[in-house]
Amino acid sequence: MENLKYLILLILILPLFNFLVLLAGQKKMKQWGGHLASGILLINTILAVVVAILQMGKDKAFHLEVSWFKLGSSDFAVSLYIDNLSILMLLIVNFVSLLVHVFSLEYIKGDKHYNRYFAYLGLFTFAKLGIVIFYNLLIIYIFWELVGLASYLLIGFWYEKKSATQASQKAFLVNRIGDVGFLVGILLVFSYFGDFNLATIAQSPQLAGLSGSVLLIIGLCLFCGAVGKSAQFPLHVWLPDAMEGPTPVSALIHAATMVAAGVYLLARIFFMLNIEALTVIAIIGGITAFIGAFSALAQSDIKKVLAYSTISQLGYMVMGMGIGAYEASLLHLFTHAFFKAGLFLCAGAVIHTMHELEHRLDLHFDAQNMYLMGGLRKAMPFVFVCYTLSAAALAGLPFFSGFLSKDAILSGSLAWASFKGGGIWYVIPVIGFASAFLTAFYMGRQLFLVFFGNFGVEKIFEKAKGALAKVEPVSLKMRIPLGVLALGSLWILVSPNPFNAESGALWQWLHATSGSKVVSAKVFEGLVEGSHHMHLFTALASVVLASLGIVMAYLLFRRHRVHPEYELLGTPTLFHMSRNGLYVNELYKNAFSKLTLNLSYKSFSIDQVYHRVFTNGIVKVSAGVAQLDRKVVDGAVNLVAKFQVVFAHIIAWIDRAVVDGFVNFLAYLAKFVGRFTRSFQNGNIQSYYLWVVLAILILVIFWLF
Repeated sequence: MENLKYLILLILILPLFNFLVLLAGQKKMKQWGGHLASGILLINTILAVVVAILQMGKDKAFHLEVSWFKLGSSDFAVSLYIDNLSILMLLIVNFVSLLVHVFSLEYIKGDKHYNRYFAYLGLFTFAKLGIVIFYNLLIIYIFWELVGLASYLLIGFWYEKKSATQASQKAFLVNRIGDVGFLVGILLVFSYFGDFNLATIAQSPQLAGLSGSVLLIIGLCLFCGAVGKSAQFPLHVWLPDAMEGPTPVSALIHAATMVAAGVYLLARIFFMLNIEALTVIAIIGGITAFIGAFSALAQSDIKKVLAYSTISQLGYMVMGMGIGAYEASLLHLFTHAFFKAGLFLCAGAVIHTMHELEHRLDLHFDAQNMYLMGGLRKAMPFVFVCYTLSAAALAGLPFFSGFLSKDAILSGSLAWASFKGGGIWYVIPVIGFASAFLTAFYMGRQLFLVFFGNFGVEKIFEKAKGALAKVEPVSLKMRIPLGVLALGSLWILVSPNPFNAESGALWQWLHATSGSKVVSAKVFEGLVEGSHHMHLFTALASVVLASLGIVMAYLLFRRHRVHPEYELLGTPTLFHMSRNGLYVNELYKNAFSKLTLNLSYKSFSIDQVYHRVFTNGIVKVSAGVAQLDRKVVDGAVNLVAKFQVVFAHIIAWIDRAVVDGFVNFLAYLAKFVGRFTRSFQNGNIQSYYLWVVLAILILVIFWLF
């Protein structure tokens, strides 16, 4: 047990060591700082595997408490907690982070802030591991905020770009909105249980005695943290803009680790979520899944498609938690980490190649615009294969990991809708199936736009003729992570049965961490049984929908063309299709189609609504408050100041004329009296006689009258 404790602490501290060393010596280390960081992450991954082996097969989780501080009668402890879920996250975070580090050695090579980049990666890994290892809500919140800081630094890594700094600020501020709710939930938990330790709370007899409304409020407040970090509606607007950061950052933070923190949090607080809270969570997850999938349809930026796809898949995970499909949701978190990180890194390899081509040809174009790509399967066959495998997993095709996890969530949603009484509740599984179809469609669209057809750059620029043949294959440092993640997208990593995730050891491993303290076990048993009944239908329906989506994408985008006028490429393009597809052009002219495409590209204009209502509203209110401050508050202050100046002058005059005058008068009087009485003592005898005579006369007059 002692060895395990030290191993866990070492896993946590090593990335922090990376951050401190690279940040302090970033100018002296030159290009070997990245290799140092990658080596330390390799050690960390090995240590995580060792921890998994030591803890595997044990009935109880490793739980260690150390006293932190005392406040009155309350004793606050630091709680380390390593169960199957913690081990899974330790492996995911360290392994994906290692692959991203290796990929970045080539991708970020030559950047003037090379070592600072790896330092920020170390900070993020440290913060994420803190969320995974600790079991105290207060400490989790501290690392939660540290993750937000690291994300801010990485998104805005290329701070010379205004769009990058704006995106980092937007991500930071939008996440703070959700974090406020999270903090309120933590304080509510403390007010009712007197502790932040989740193990203590789970065993508290007060938990079962709380009313449904209190549990609902606590659950939804804690869920606010997940809404922000996991980009759920309506706080999902920050994630597409976060693609301004380096592409490997997107693979690590916005696909595999940071955005999954919200789902991990829901898994940790699952025991205190009642039916009402879970229902709200399921609805939010379903809405997010559809919005993300629909918004990905019309994007022209290769990374924006994957960003909206991430929002959609996170919606699936959150929906899975809400419908009680605990294991399916976490399984999708695991599978998504591999295939989405693989997709982002494949996109990074394509962008890297396009940038190199841009410099080599001395041209200027958008290296992330998919309509300028095409035919890259011939120039980048390895990337094409890796991308195809990862995309197939995301689309939910059989024999891929995504099929197993997504199928489990969809079958669970049907069972949940039936448990809720059917009717309107079937909207949630319908949304899930619709999103599955859209996912296959937009991934097929991206695949055909990027890797099939003609190379768009050659069509736009005369000097780019034959440029595709000059594209060099990606380096070994890039191919290793791509190959590993692509293999991780196959079904075998999840289950030996390619059509049933529950037969795999990973499902059983995750099942050991589930359990609710406020919802009857019979409810979840009923949901599991219903899910089994729906399994065959779900599998067939999801395969049909995925196949239909890919076939439609093939028919529409297999021969995409770009507009001959380069100026138009400066603006977003929606569904540039083959010039021979007249039926598509007719459809494009339709008003409803234009509205649909516009809604898809702008993601239902939610960001624009925020900008007009909140951003512009706040700016206008701020301007009004500033004017009120200048004219009213400052005016009142200036008026009071002027009155005080006038009053001070009056007081000063009174002080000089009256107070000082009276004092001066008394002094003059004393002086006069002194001089007058002194004249009596002049030593002249005649004067004395005179004063005696005058005194006698005065007395005589006084007596007579």
